[in-house]
Amino acid sequence: AGGERVITSHIYDNTTASYNSMMAEFSNPAEISWGAYFGFAEFFMTDGILLGALPLQDRLVFYKNSSISVATNNTADETSNDPFILNQDIIKNTGAISMNTIVALESAHLFFSGENFFMFDGINCRDFGGGVIKYILNNINKKYVNRSFSAHIEEEKLYLSFVAWGESEWPSMCIA
Repeated sequence: AGGERVITSHIYDNTTASYNSMMAEFSNPAEISWGAYFGFAEFFMTDGILLGALPLQDRLVFYKNSSISVATNNTADETSNDPFILNQDIIKNTGAISMNTIVALESAHLFFSGENFFMFDGINCRDFGGGVIKYILNNINKKYVNRSFSAHIEEEKLYLSFVAWGESEWPSMCIA
């Protein structure tokens, strides 16, 4: 991460609890003693489980099941201790079903939300499920939709999503 900082998520502190909805920033990673207690600054705290983060151009995109947040480098304020400017929940009511369904392209992320397929360019989120999404939603096993995963074949310009289909508990159908 920018400015000689380490950003981590899903921190487990065995003295208190697991923080699966927080990103933490360590300002001096060289001095972190991983075997002993260390302090951290809350960078991103949110309701609900934070699935993870992926880079997109000069941004860091945070995904949850129901929202997308974006952090950009804080180049405007060189005196600030904050290396990022966080725009929390810029996309609401849409998120990824799991980090395994997100494919990072050069200028966008493609992902499956469990309800549709989307492209996120860092600002806008557009669906691309088209007319087949109703058929897909009628046939996927919604109980196991979180097991979905995706891949990208760049040469063919294909986004592939593998989902649990019908009665299957595991991804058994490839949607291209």
